[in-house]
Amino acid sequence: MGGEAEGKSGRIDDAAGRARVAGPDAACGAGDECAGRGLRLRGFDARVDVEPLFEAYLDPREQALFATRAPICGLQQFDEWVEGRMGCFYHDFRVVEAPLPAPPDDGGARVGARRGEFAGFVYSYDYSEGDQRCNVCLYLTRRWRATGAAGRVASTFLDELFAYYPLRKVYLYVYDYNRASLESDLQAGFVEEGLLRGYRYYDGRWWDCHVLAMTREAFRARLARFSDLGRVVPPDPLPGGACGGSSGQGCAR
Repeated sequence: MGGEAEGKSGRIDDAAGRARVAGPDAACGAGDECAGRGLRLRGFDARVDVEPLFEAYLDPREQALFATRAPICGLQQFDEWVEGRMGCFYHDFRVVEAPLPAPPDDGGARVGARRGEFAGFVYSYDYSEGDQRCNVCLYLTRRWRATGAAGRVASTFLDELFAYYPLRKVYLYVYDYNRASLESDLQAGFVEEGLLRGYRYYDGRWWDCHVLAMTREAFRARLARFSDLGRVVPPDPLPGGACGGSSGQGCAR
């Protein structure tokens, strides 16, 4: 799904998204991992989420999928940068989490109390209550691409946005080098409303940026039935009610 204003690179789906217009499972076989059913969305928890987020930003190929302007620095400085963005840039930020297998000594009883595998993130930004719109970005780690997971994560997050806010539209910004995502976004029901020609220089050439939009009505008609990952699971609070070094906002929402 759409990336940041400085570097818009979007995906509501991944390379298999075309088949998932008919359903998130259509592109791969059976099983919870294939369909993304084991994933959940939860609030940002700096104690466990800063490091995998940092790793995604450090990889130029990965960062190109969701942003173009980010500090390449040490982990501590990155933590401070993320904390600032949680307070003034991201509107809603969700971590995508996959369950970890239960250790053999507890029979699975404590799986729900432990943090799972970091599988990506999804967030909204540039929210305008007066204009009833916002932008959205979704990123999944390599393991969870082309599994059907992106469609379910995106649908669940958009369902939350349309339920909680008076939104008319959500927007994505997708570069031409993310062609598979562009095609699957359009087939999922997004409509292209603009084209920014030669908007980004990446990998030795200039790329166009496509501005896509989906209305509340189109979401209800096309994607709402796939929003089955459940509501947000907030992180466990630290003593005093804080959620860690980065962002109280992710915990409160």
